[in-house]
Amino acid sequence: MRHKAEQGSAENPGLWLRGILSQEQLCRVPAPAEELPILFVGRPDWRSACAGASHIVCLDGAGGRNAATPAIRRVGWAAVILEEASLEMVCGFFGGVPGSIQTVPRAETHALHMFLRAAQGEFVLREPHIDADQPPPPLLPPMPIYSDHLNVVRHCADGASRVGRHHEHWDIWQSIRPMLNTWSVHKVRAHITHAKLERHGRESSDGAYAGNFMADALAGAGADLIDIGLWHSKDCLLYT
Repeated sequence: MRHKAEQGSAENPGLWLRGILSQEQLCRVPAPAEELPILFVGRPDWRSACAGASHIVCLDGAGGRNAATPAIRRVGWAAVILEEASLEMVCGFFGGVPGSIQTVPRAETHALHMFLRAAQGEFVLREPHIDADQPPPPLLPPMPIYSDHLNVVRHCADGASRVGRHHEHWDIWQSIRPMLNTWSVHKVRAHITHAKLERHGRESSDGAYAGNFMADALAGAGADLIDIGLWHSKDCLLYT
């Protein structure tokens, strides 16, 4: 066995010296570098629905089934719009995070970026009955955004002015910065339970807590989809 280990360490040092398999040995589908499709659930008329009662947005990022293993981890993001009083979800966007940086902080930042792009009318729902030459969709009215990631909230509070080129997610923040003018981002405690409420008190509305659970579930689904290589699936409702 010792002879085999000495011979193997020269050919595969990661395995024999540290017990780590390479990405190739694990036969994992690599995270694609290009932008991924955006999956959608909810009302097709979500833009007009948001013009009525008070609505909020909840964001989240999540690791998939391999969240504890950085070498093969895939992360997902989600943004959910819900009516704050009734807790009814109007719609949700979710998907996987592209690129080699597969961390939850990047997923949280990516979720904010994708929602702001959707709010500005950048995405058009791909449905057969909608005319391809339809006019641009209306912009969403400003509404409170809730994130359970403290750094996202802090960067939004100062207009991302402290995010420099050295920052790991600089590429996303430089796109987010000009879109922050009319939006306010607030902190919501993640995965709230009755026990946590008793210890910490009620820091946010019921809608923010409920929306956080919804966004967490969709972000996990987005991570799982990219983890098993289904980002090219045509069997779901997509935005482009």
